[in-house]
Amino acid sequence: MSVIHPALTATDLLREAKEAEMPPPFRHMTPLSADDVARAVLDAVRRGKRRVVLPRRANMLLLGEAVSPRVGDLIATALTKRRVARLLRMGGGKTYHETIAGHPA
Repeated sequence: MSVIHPALTATDLLREAKEAEMPPPFRHMTPLSADDVARAVLDAVRRGKRRVVLPRRANMLLLGEAVSPRVGDLIATALTKRRVARLLRMGGGKTYHETIAGHPA
């Protein structure tokens, strides 16, 4: 069995949510494509991986949570800053709403 932890993914799940209603760390995050997540799921199953975190840089959030919920909260709060999201290469491209707006409803 594999457990997949994808970060924000470009699907219609949050299409109706206003950008201001998004969890703050997600507002500046560039979403993963559904195809990239699907490829990671297939790869995890084929290789028998127990856990996959996407993107890999998001492991720091899980590690922070494991150390202390306070550390996890500090990391999540830092990700609300556009500059931090860019620095960690989790932002800098189109946001979720910009990505989804380009897709037909």
